[in-house]
Amino acid sequence: MTRKAPAKTVDAAFGEGRLRLARAYVKAARTEAAAAAAEDGDVGNSIPSQIVHAAIAFTDALTARYPGRVNRQVHAAAVKTFEDCLGNRLPASQDTRLRRI
Repeated sequence: MTRKAPAKTVDAAFGEGRLRLARAYVKAARTEAAAAAAEDGDVGNSIPSQIVHAAIAFTDALTARYPGRVNRQVHAAAVKTFEDCLGNRLPASQDTRLRRI
């Protein structure tokens, strides 16, 4: 028997909120990337942080929508909650990408 990630039960409205938040993080990352490209010397340090938070928020949105559960601990546990909810439906390549983020 494998251990399940700590999660809490949520309603669909929570998932919708997390989806809006995830989209906002993606927009912020794109805006920062465009600004960094336009300015000499801007290294865009906030871009990776925006991407990580977007991935976590998208994961929460999906797990809130389908099984109605979300991660309730550290960010690293979000991947485990996602795996617990999707089971074998999560392609190995996507699992690897999410873990790398």
